[in-house]
Amino acid sequence: LAIQTARDLSPVESGRYKRSWILIADKQLVSENSIPENIDELILVNTQPYARKIHVRGARLRGVPPGIVEKVKQIVLKRFKDNFIINMEFMNLPNAYILKKDYIQKRRSGRMRLHTARGNELTYPALVVKQKF
Repeated sequence: LAIQTARDLSPVESGRYKRSWILIADKQLVSENSIPENIDELILVNTQPYARKIHVRGARLRGVPPGIVEKVKQIVLKRFKDNFIINMEFMNLPNAYILKKDYIQKRRSGRMRLHTARGNELTYPALVVKQKF
């Protein structure tokens, strides 16, 4: 349900973002068709370097509002809240995209501040599902 919902909510231009959702079961990449039983943790994450930007800002040109992973969380929670603990987290991935330049953020006061420095790894919005015991 989670991976299909994420794909359904994904903006489509080239289709790369929609195809880049992966599942990680207990720190191992798994296919959506072969998720092992009795796992401690299942993670749904999009591996594209702009996944965080789409989650935080949305894809305005494609009509996708911000919060795509949070929306997936709400849909999955609605159906499985009695069986699973479901959270949205920002996580590091192996071979994560490294920022090539500083990201400066403009504050409401008009002052600029360094938000993220060049050389840092991006964190990716992820849905983390754990079984209730």
